Amino acid sequence: MERAASWAETALRACLDRLTVSTLTEARRVVVIEAWVDGEDAFCVVYRPPFAAERVVGVRRHRSDAVVVEDLRDGEMAASPYIDDLDDPDPVQFGQSVADFDVGVPLGRVVETLREDGDGAGWWGTLGDELPRRNDR
Repeated sequence: MERAASWAETALRACLDRLTVSTLTEARRVVVIEAWVDGEDAFCVVYRPPFAAERVVGVRRHRSDAVVVEDLRDGEMAASPYIDDLDDPDPVQFGQSVADFDVGVPLGRVVETLREDGDGAGWWGTLGDELPRRNDR
């Protein structure tokens, strides 16, 4: 019997799939370097953003990022028209939102908040004290 995909696996797959077909933002200009789930409720994408191909950026998004933000600050997830239930976001809607409104948008002022890891990637999103690392590193 095949194991069902976790919320984070489903959200990540939706994000990566959306990046290949989206025309809403610059998502199709993104080059994904690597991506992985980070627990049951989060995923990470390391990518080269649109219009900044020399830069390597990582974003970590958690299920709890699906909130309505009155005063959006750099690095916060904007409310998405895709997400119907912010208390229990559908993973496909969440992943598509991350693709279009986080990864697919030129960095803009987010670049000022990036935290660089030991590999030279600048990270943003839902981060703890330690930056995300792939499980096999």
